[in-house]
Amino acid sequence: MLNISFSELLVISIVALLAIGPKELPEVMRKFGQLAKKAKDFAANISDSFEQISETKDDEK
Repeated sequence: MLNISFSELLVISIVALLAIGPKELPEVMRKFGQLAKKAKDFAANISDSFEQISETKDDEK
């Protein structure tokens, strides 16, 4: 999925901590996780739809 090394993740975490602050960081991360899950579900739904369309087109031939 994402090709992020540990050092890159550490830098991102430190910048997020400094920019957002320690009090708000858990809530922001929770909201980001929810958004990521919705995006993943949306992508899976689109993929399933394309597969169904493809199967329908194959059956018509």
